[in-house]
Amino acid sequence: QAHFTRRPTLWPMPVQSCLPQMVKQLGSSISGAFKKWDHKDEGTVPRETMVSLLKGLSFDPDEIDRLLDSYFKRQVPDSNGATPCIKYDDFVQWIVSVRANGGSTLLASAPMTAKPPSKPRKLFIGANWKCSLEGPNEVDALVRQLNSLWVSKAGSLDDVELCLYPPYVFLDRVRDQLSAELCVGGQNAWDAAPGFASTGVVTADMLRDVGCSWVLLGHSDRRNVLGESDAYIAEKVAKCFASGLNVNLTIGEKLEDREAGRALDVLVMQLGAAAAGVPSDGWDRVVVAYEPVWAI
Repeated sequence: QAHFTRRPTLWPMPVQSCLPQMVKQLGSSISGAFKKWDHKDEGTVPRETMVSLLKGLSFDPDEIDRLLDSYFKRQVPDSNGATPCIKYDDFVQWIVSVRANGGSTLLASAPMTAKPPSKPRKLFIGANWKCSLEGPNEVDALVRQLNSLWVSKAGSLDDVELCLYPPYVFLDRVRDQLSAELCVGGQNAWDAAPGFASTGVVTADMLRDVGCSWVLLGHSDRRNVLGESDAYIAEKVAKCFASGLNVNLTIGEKLEDREAGRALDVLVMQLGAAAAGVPSDGWDRVVVAYEPVWAI
């Protein structure tokens, strides 16, 4: 929601006309997650299941209790005096409505309790080099070209923040030669190994101390080839924030998820898990890149 408010011109229609469709899609995504635990296909789940699922979607625990308590006040106990299980479709429709949130939708009072940015954000462009350049001469030539182009077009790029993500071995070299107006970031921090102190690991503090201001986390290469889980990426998000780095988070679904209608489920879970590592006042230090794996 903060992204749409900040940069509505990126969308072909007014923000207000997008919201109903966004709310509907988000509601369907959450309902789909609940349905997986409805083994009897009764349209209901126990309260404890609902709590676990909402925590997985990064709802604040206090907010979960408030929402469920408010919801159950609407329910009529059965003949034995017991409160019925939660009808999840009804619950989702209620939670995204004005009735649940005192006049605002779920999107307008997001469970991550993000504070609005303190100042307008620039358009962020992240250039991930992957392993495209493997020699120092190639790197030096590209940096010289970028510097020249940036200076020649500086007047039209005041509202742009450009960050380069070179391979680790070239970070110091690029930062030393690159214009001070451009940013440098790490393509990753740590690897998918327990303990965060394995041989060959590059830490967030290392990245910061060689001049990086950003780090790229959650890239599909890391998730799908090297096995980094949503939970592990969330840990890295928190550690990078603690070291003072800004986080460029990548999310995206595979083709099989899209064809099966699970795209939003996947995106909500990826973003929700990572959001747990973002402090409530830290969203002006986050950029989310949506990169569907099937489109690469």
